[in-house]
Amino acid sequence: MRKGLEVAADAEPDAKAPVITIDKKTGLPVIQCKQSAAPEEEMTPERVADILLAQEVDWHHAAGR
Repeated sequence: MRKGLEVAADAEPDAKAPVITIDKKTGLPVIQCKQSAAPEEEMTPERVADILLAQEVDWHHAAGR
């Protein structure tokens, strides 16, 4: 995951790196990227729930072996 946040060594010198700030309300980090995520890559609450459910199913299956 961290690799995606790093600036590539071959990136253009004038390319803006992501800006990381802290949300005043939650205290959580907010990453402002130079471009928006594609709709299929956007981390919506529904997508996060699907990812967590898939992970839990994988763990459940692994524990049953």
